[in-house]
Amino acid sequence: MIQSNTILNAAIVGAGKIAGMYSDPLAEHSTTHAQAITNSENLNLVGVVDKDIIKARLFADRWNVSNIFSK
Repeated sequence: MIQSNTILNAAIVGAGKIAGMYSDPLAEHSTTHAQAITNSENLNLVGVVDKDIIKARLFADRWNVSNIFSK
């Protein structure tokens, strides 16, 4: 079990719409994985992986992610 004061680093595999490109900033709840991670007190979004480097870079720019991985 993880203690409530533990902060984990997270990466998202796949930089598509549900990962983070479809976020609605006016929504009352998280609409994408990236939004849910960044809204969490115990998670840091630190990386993105996508086979398309352009999509990965766009995602990283949108979510201020510094670690970008592609094949």
